[in-house]
Amino acid sequence: MATRNLLALGGLAALATFALGGLDAAFAPGGTPGMLAAPAAADDDDDGGGRGWRGGGRFFDDDDDDRPRRRGPRFYVEDDDDDDVEVYYEPRWPTPRAQRRQAPPRRAAAPPEFVAAGVTQEALGRLRAAGFSIIAERRLGLLPEATVRVAAPRNLRAARARTRLTELAPGAVIGANVFYRPNARPACPERACFPYEPEHWSVPVCPARGPVGMIDTRVDPGHPALANRAIEAVSTRGEKRKPSDPAHGTEVAILLAGARAEPDDLKLVAVDAFHRVGSDDRADVFDLVAALDLLSERGVGVVNLSLAGPANEVLERAGQKAAERGMILVAAVGNEGPKAKPRYPAAYPWAVGVTAVDARGLPYAKAGRGEHVAFAAPGVRLELPDAALKPGRQRSGTSYASPLVAAALSSLKAQSNGRPATEIVAALAAGVEDKGEPGRDPVFGWGTLPQDKGCPAAVKGEAPAQAYSRE
Repeated sequence: MATRNLLALGGLAALATFALGGLDAAFAPGGTPGMLAAPAAADDDDDGGGRGWRGGGRFFDDDDDDRPRRRGPRFYVEDDDDDDVEVYYEPRWPTPRAQRRQAPPRRAAAPPEFVAAGVTQEALGRLRAAGFSIIAERRLGLLPEATVRVAAPRNLRAARARTRLTELAPGAVIGANVFYRPNARPACPERACFPYEPEHWSVPVCPARGPVGMIDTRVDPGHPALANRAIEAVSTRGEKRKPSDPAHGTEVAILLAGARAEPDDLKLVAVDAFHRVGSDDRADVFDLVAALDLLSERGVGVVNLSLAGPANEVLERAGQKAAERGMILVAAVGNEGPKAKPRYPAAYPWAVGVTAVDARGLPYAKAGRGEHVAFAAPGVRLELPDAALKPGRQRSGTSYASPLVAAALSSLKAQSNGRPATEIVAALAAGVEDKGEPGRDPVFGWGTLPQDKGCPAAVKGEAPAQAYSRE
């Protein structure tokens, strides 16, 4: 019986081998036809012994020893002690390519991008020779030589690229080409915002006068709330960039222009420096400093900046030069919360930082705080007119408080008889309602615009000092 089983085992194994590898594979060198070469003794009977064949398959006696069956690439033979030898053939076909799980291709990281101001023609040549790409170039009155938007070579990390820029363009002001975004939020849940009763107040407190500028998203001059207003809409948006959404810019323009139906002496220069990426409106440093330069060339005295972002050397220099020329730059402090780091440009010494309060005069919960806060103005749950001149969606954010302060400052400037910007800002500080701690504090600044007293009084006699002081 044992001999017969052994012969049957050899014959079946030879047949399987013949079917898979051909006749020659069924014979081992020096062996007997129908027999496998040097078959291993595979009956381990739970003793852990035995050797398996390492050819085209494996056969082994498991004897219920609870060890998992090992399967070869072609076939395996099992003897479960029931004296019936079974040979199994199990092909291993390759997985179809369509069924293979492939990781999504990794998107190549964009090279670091910078803005450099004060770049000479010689330096431009050195930058190109070193592999830097000059994306765009402008000549601005606020900044010397050329202001360029430049991309670093792909093999350079941001820190090393910045060092190389400094080496290749000595004396230039260099900063990362970071983005700035509008400081607005849609209406939020009751428990996240302060209550607002529209009948308790009306905005704006004081309509803007004279030449006033704003840097924001696009403005829709055809909005009924802007009828009979002198608005010049221009853009510094870079080429091949998608236009921004006009909602935020139009709302800021409405707050600057006021709700009066009769014409006034306002001339609003609305600069669109934003472009749209997906659902996000953003302005980079390169387009932002170009907008500041445009308004400076137009002789605009008060500019509203309802935007915020990180610090940047080029923006800091351009704003400083604009302020030295007498421009008053009013900026929203941001909606990152009271414990957030200061946002820019509001935190620069040349900017007038503005926070938001609700109808009761309480601070906006999401507004930034710090020594850079100069004034507070209504900016929580504002109802702005829609295209039918009916109350639209309620809006909250320091973006909506900033234009109210800019309008008040423009009204003071129109009556100032050429007084310097520092005295105009100081005059407004003397006319606001002091909130919080006496004097200037990090929550309200000098105080809140009076909601029911109209425009601030004109500057008379000696103006109070410390207009831009952080003390």
